[in-house]
Amino acid sequence: MTHITDFCRSRSGNVAIVFALSIVPLLLAVGAGVDMVRVNQAQTLLQAAADAAALGGGASSDTSEQKLQQVATKYLDANGADRDFAGVSARKIKNVSGTGVFSVEVKGAMHTSFMMLAGISTVNVTAISEVKRGSNGPLELVLALDTTYSMIENDKIGTLKTAATNLVNSVMTNDNVKVGVVPFADYLKVGMKYAGKSWLNVPADIHDNYKSCDWSYPDKSGCSIQTTCYSDGVPYSCNQENCSYWGPVVESNCKIINYVYSFKGCVMSRPDAYHASISDADTVHYDGTTWDCGAPIQELTKVKAEVTAAIDALSPNGNTYIPSGLIWGWNMLTPQEPLTEAAPAGAVNAKGGKKVLVLMTDGANTMAPRTGDYYYTDPYNANRGTSASDSSYADGMTATLCTKIKAEGIIVYTVLFDVSDPNIQSLLHDCASDPDKSYVADSAAELLTAFNDIGASLTKLRLTK
Repeated sequence: MTHITDFCRSRSGNVAIVFALSIVPLLLAVGAGVDMVRVNQAQTLLQAAADAAALGGGASSDTSEQKLQQVATKYLDANGADRDFAGVSARKIKNVSGTGVFSVEVKGAMHTSFMMLAGISTVNVTAISEVKRGSNGPLELVLALDTTYSMIENDKIGTLKTAATNLVNSVMTNDNVKVGVVPFADYLKVGMKYAGKSWLNVPADIHDNYKSCDWSYPDKSGCSIQTTCYSDGVPYSCNQENCSYWGPVVESNCKIINYVYSFKGCVMSRPDAYHASISDADTVHYDGTTWDCGAPIQELTKVKAEVTAAIDALSPNGNTYIPSGLIWGWNMLTPQEPLTEAAPAGAVNAKGGKKVLVLMTDGANTMAPRTGDYYYTDPYNANRGTSASDSSYADGMTATLCTKIKAEGIIVYTVLFDVSDPNIQSLLHDCASDPDKSYVADSAAELLTAFNDIGASLTKLRLTK
């Protein structure tokens, strides 16, 4: 009995018993710590995947919800959103076009290694990422696009439409953005809606009665046939007879044709003193012409459909005079007449915004300024010529306008498309606000890349959550 009593009173094995009883919860606690480290690692991986998806979707030029979902999903998959997870239970991808916000939320369940001993087989992990397109300040963007006859070659006009539309889709994501379009050539079409404006002189209709005959020159001599002609530097097939002596003309089958030439919305350059100026439009007006030209300008607007429609309407016409694109791009970014949709520069700057002009051309200047109506003046006079002096004058005017526009605080991007002329390359390189805003695209793919890069630099995606 004494031995039994002594055994019951003995305390020499308590430590071992307590340790044995506590080892299980201690191991569970250590194991839970290991699992939580794994959860944190998984959370980091999942957050990185969500961030990549948000940035990828936010930078996409696609606008449909379905396509944006596809873009974001590809980024999630490529960055291992399902890695180390029992399953991803939810992927919420949301685009709020009115605010420029694009968000991605991913929820997953991660398998545990030790916590499952306590009945916890999975731990839920959530990653939320949100990006905002563009800056907080307003953006006024004008696309001054060369739509001269040379743009018909190799469907360069089609590539330009795609590139410009992609740029518009990437920047017009909130109500702080206005975009305008200036298609330019030697003449420029403002459109018929401005016909009643005080800054525009609309010419009277010209009623022309002219005699049409079959003409022959029986005494002509020294003749040759020209089979290649040029328009804006682009060759095309023709069948044009040139003679050193024509002799008297013989007319037959003559008839009188009545025709009316009327204003169709196209304007010319102002007088010489205003070739590099947009001031005094209320007193020194723009003269309209009865000569027709390409697609009309689209003044600054917040309505993306209006901008994309203007781009879609672009059509090759006329010859290259880059200053017309610069003048009207400058006009469009200035609140004074002739165009008044722009905000004052001070107001834009105060809100942290910017004014931007993107100038694109596919060739060197080939024309002097158009200051004479085709039907009022000789179409082959100095105002419509293609001599070296014409291009030299236009080049000098281009450089002067670029300097003046940049002095107004307007950011200038320049894009050359399929141009090998070193003079125009140098001219537009210097025209840009800085070297990284000057692009030379030698192919359709490079033009698309240039416009995409400009869009990315203007939107400046940033993670906000």
